[in-house]
Amino acid sequence: MRGMTVLFILSCFACGGCGSRFFPARQPDPARQEAERRKAQEQFLAIVRTARKAGIGYVVTDPHEVTRTWAKCFTKGDLAANYTAILGTGRKEVVDRLTDYEWCFWLPYDPKSPDSMLLFLDVYVGGDPPRIQDLRTARSMD
Repeated sequence: MRGMTVLFILSCFACGGCGSRFFPARQPDPARQEAERRKAQEQFLAIVRTARKAGIGYVVTDPHEVTRTWAKCFTKGDLAANYTAILGTGRKEVVDRLTDYEWCFWLPYDPKSPDSMLLFLDVYVGGDPPRIQDLRTARSMD
């Protein structure tokens, strides 16, 4: 029983404020984050180049992977000029001083949401100089 108490106290120190002196939080590595973002951008550009276009959207087999890859491509607050290649692949529309870049993907049938047919990925750019303001996803519900 005494050993359990000692273990409990030690775990409290390790997880609490005292432990942070001995085990500092790991800081994100900017170079690694940038490399991951570039890789995601290349992957997303490859998806857009190779996916079959059908009507208003691209046909993909794994929309969740597409969404994860797309979300890794952008960092809110970054200059839009750093994203010209990838933004150039989206449909562009200006709405209330924001520029909306949109990609549309056909969703495979999902019994959990049978009415969802399209996935929309939107990047909103605004300001002077133009910066990434927001990222949004939506599904059609027909």
